[in-house]
Amino acid sequence: METYRQSEVPPESQRRFLCLRTFSLAASATVAAMLLLSAHAHILNSYQLLNSILEYRLFPTRLAVVVAAVLPYLQLTLGVALLFVPRIRRHAIAICVPLFTIFLVVQFSALFRGLDISCGCFGSNGEKIGGKSIGTAGTGLALSILGYMGIPSSTRPSLVLAKRSGFTMVELIVAMAIVSLLVGLVLSAVQNVRAAAARTNCQNRLRQIGLALHQYHGSNGLLPPGLSLRHENGKYPYLGWTARILPYLEKQSVCDEIQTAFTTDPNPLVFHGHAPHAKLLATPIVNFAFPTDPRTPGPGLVGTVSAAYTSYLGVEGTNQSLRDGLLYKDSLVSLSDIIDGTSQTLCVGERPPSADLRLGWWYRGWGQAKDGSAEMLLGVRERNVSRPECDTTEYHFSSGRIDQICDAFHFWSLHSGGANFAFADGSVRFLRYSANDVMPALGTRAGGETVVVPE
Repeated sequence: METYRQSEVPPESQRRFLCLRTFSLAASATVAAMLLLSAHAHILNSYQLLNSILEYRLFPTRLAVVVAAVLPYLQLTLGVALLFVPRIRRHAIAICVPLFTIFLVVQFSALFRGLDISCGCFGSNGEKIGGKSIGTAGTGLALSILGYMGIPSSTRPSLVLAKRSGFTMVELIVAMAIVSLLVGLVLSAVQNVRAAAARTNCQNRLRQIGLALHQYHGSNGLLPPGLSLRHENGKYPYLGWTARILPYLEKQSVCDEIQTAFTTDPNPLVFHGHAPHAKLLATPIVNFAFPTDPRTPGPGLVGTVSAAYTSYLGVEGTNQSLRDGLLYKDSLVSLSDIIDGTSQTLCVGERPPSADLRLGWWYRGWGQAKDGSAEMLLGVRERNVSRPECDTTEYHFSSGRIDQICDAFHFWSLHSGGANFAFADGSVRFLRYSANDVMPALGTRAGGETVVVPE
């Protein structure tokens, strides 16, 4: 490598060096700001950082605790060094390169595994993994690399870098723009693939449920009761339709446990006080779980009760009172009762468990009023009769959020724009929220309507 004294360096090379050095310092200052902002957020809330690290499911608990304890102070040290300690700036920016690289890798790992979790991001603990968080980490990595390239190994003003061919500033900016565009396109493609995969996985589970319902009908001549109370002389009180189709989902062993639990229960109306029932209530059934909902299939703790959940609810018709659908309390509906046509009648639809996890139990549940409503059953115009904090008007098919308690009273999903439904003929279709107006016609079995579902 050929070097020169400062006086021997051509003016053009000096200007290029100073320009690159200035850009390097700007990049280092930006990285320092990101690190200090992140350190401030994580030091103020180290518990949330620990929780985010655990949600990645990449580290054992002890290692996660160490990382959560060390990371904020490492970021603080690097940020201060980049801003105020020129002698070690080159080493500090070099450490930032693997730091941002690791952050990018673990985010992509979580993304491809379908985890909808907090990213533990630079500057924000509550932000979810997505394009913004990955873009932030990618920007930090790019700036760290550029900052490192622009800092000479010696900071003495009498020495400059070797005379060499390299990229001009315009070329670097163009290259960064191209890389940024490609990253944006890749992230968009990855998110679209994830969404399509989750939707397909969900549809496959609904097809299995629809087939199981048809097999149950073939064996018994009727669809299962949505929720049992007086059915079979009260033999299985508060048992959901989900439990009755288990033999047709290759869950015969769980079905056998259910039989034993009711046989040995001295008072089945107590609901979950009997130990075998408590065990079954906490048994997760993957067939009933939405693929990307981190809360399902469970179990989760509701007070002192451990419960597993279902993301798929039987359509009881318009609401819990009219019982004009296919699955409702003590229902005894045959496919021949569906005057509207099996291809025009909803059977099962998506709705995540309620925000407080008190509605959406798969095994046994009272629902709103000991009728299974909003538990494993739901009407397309359901009414709230149990939550004083929610409206008592009828609820419509629309988008929802897992942290909103009142969204338990209408069908919705974590998919974008709509939800999947299994029809009485066994088909599965994705209905957009624009189909809300025709939901009453689709939800009833004998309304005599002709329905055109909007695409």
